[in-house]
Amino acid sequence: MRSVFIVTGPAGVGKSTAAGIVARSLEKSALLTGDAIYHFVVGGRIDAGTPGEIALPYYNLLYRNLISLTENNLAFGNDVVVDYILDYRTILSLIRQVRNPAVWHYSVLVASEAKIQSRDAERLPSDRCWPRSLEHLTYLTRDCPSEYVIRTDELAPTEVARLVVNAPPLPHGAPHF
Repeated sequence: MRSVFIVTGPAGVGKSTAAGIVARSLEKSALLTGDAIYHFVVGGRIDAGTPGEIALPYYNLLYRNLISLTENNLAFGNDVVVDYILDYRTILSLIRQVRNPAVWHYSVLVASEAKIQSRDAERLPSDRCWPRSLEHLTYLTRDCPSEYVIRTDELAPTEVARLVVNAPPLPHGAPHF
């Protein structure tokens, strides 16, 4: 059975680096970056900071695209690695919509506020995400069971990737929120 690895966390915790390492370590894999899927829409795209009610239809399209790409890659025999900010409740909902069988793994990468802020300061000014990163940190860990949280402050990227690959599988029969 194929696997789907969801690697999430605020900007600055190493999720894109870890997701890339995981994808390259698998024999047959696809790397789905939420930012790339978000940018599928060009004309009329809604800014990432747009309030929920206005952005909801746009995010629903993003989730539908993510589900379709995941299903297509699973059907092709690929493991799938997803790099995007997805909370625990959303993931449990998305799993129910994917028809192809897979073992789903979920990893929330976190770091201290100071570490996230220092990593963010290394980005180009146009790519900086602070203080939104702090909001994401709170949002992603709020309802997430602790066994899915990986603290990255002092870990090398290859160690983070190893922990992602060995993360416990998500329950398929989890209650719908």
